[in-house]
Amino acid sequence: MINSSMTVREVAIELPQSTRLFEKLKIDYCCGGNRPLTEACNSAGLEVTDVLGLLEAASQEDTMEKSTLDFQGLSLTDLIGHILHTHHVYTKEEMARLDSLTKKVISAHGENHPELNRVGALFDQLCADLGPHMFKEERILFPYILALANAEAENHALPFAPFGSVNNPISMMMMEHDTAGEILRELRSVTSDYATPADGCISYRTLYAALAAFEKDLHQHIYLENNVLFPRAIELEVQLAASFQIATDFSPAAYRVMGISGFIEVVGLTLWGYELFANMRAGRKLEKESGWLKTVSQKLEITGTTKVGDVLARYPQSLEIFVRRGFTPLRNPVLRKTMARVITIEQACRREGVDIERLLSELREMPDNDHAHLAPLVSLTRIQHIQLS
Repeated sequence: MINSSMTVREVAIELPQSTRLFEKLKIDYCCGGNRPLTEACNSAGLEVTDVLGLLEAASQEDTMEKSTLDFQGLSLTDLIGHILHTHHVYTKEEMARLDSLTKKVISAHGENHPELNRVGALFDQLCADLGPHMFKEERILFPYILALANAEAENHALPFAPFGSVNNPISMMMMEHDTAGEILRELRSVTSDYATPADGCISYRTLYAALAAFEKDLHQHIYLENNVLFPRAIELEVQLAASFQIATDFSPAAYRVMGISGFIEVVGLTLWGYELFANMRAGRKLEKESGWLKTVSQKLEITGTTKVGDVLARYPQSLEIFVRRGFTPLRNPVLRKTMARVITIEQACRREGVDIERLLSELREMPDNDHAHLAPLVSLTRIQHIQLS
């Protein structure tokens, strides 16, 4: 039970989530962690009773299991709202907080614990992936799913999808989820299951506890999208498409009625399609400015870690091989400019259940084109802080 006689450090150890509150309240829980909570509150100009109330609230929130919610029973609108307000907000806040905390711990303990440098690099990579990933969900995928839900509620036509079908961006998001999962697994391995060493200070302990909590939330976040939201969105799109087909079979006039009722959705989603195009253009510009753009006139070594997009850019004829092997979404040019840029051959084969050795063998047997000077496709997961014009 948290009380005013405990030191700030004792509170932080007993209630790890209190460190976020202490940071907001400007209470030093690291170097000044040996001070009693009452003294620390007085120094910060706070009433200790108010802080104890906030700590109690944080403790109660932590004990509430999110799994008690009936996610399958939520509407798509409410489910997306939950994901945005519960997981996206938390992820963005924690990425900013843990970035500075990671640097602080590396600065203090990196010499004695060189594994922290790898922890920092992995966390940087994870943040670089998650930022653009959530941007694409919030600006492109989620608005389309909400348009699907609205079309069902208002008996409107299937909304226009600039990406062909909701299956396409969902496949891309799930592949990026796989990448995030791989980084989380390596983080847990490097930190020995987030075990703080004996000489670790309270900041060290806080960092590892926060990373473990971040992992737990991200697992729940990905679970809700992969296993609840995405399947329901795919099913709804299929149902709406079937309903439209039935209506037009009975009366061609349904084309006019449904077309008018869905006009607003078409206009809106066309603008979202433009944003996707602008995002890709901004990414290519950023890559050039950052020196990432490289010529691929030389022969490309094709391995499991090679991006599918790099192979397609260097060997356009490889598209036929990928499609024949089961990667049919690549027929869509939008998917070739988006999904293919972020997924490796190994990840794609694992998701589609394709024999990677046979695919690699066939790709490596392609004749080389000495006159190809195409640039490899840009990974959107490396784009941050892009302002669309």
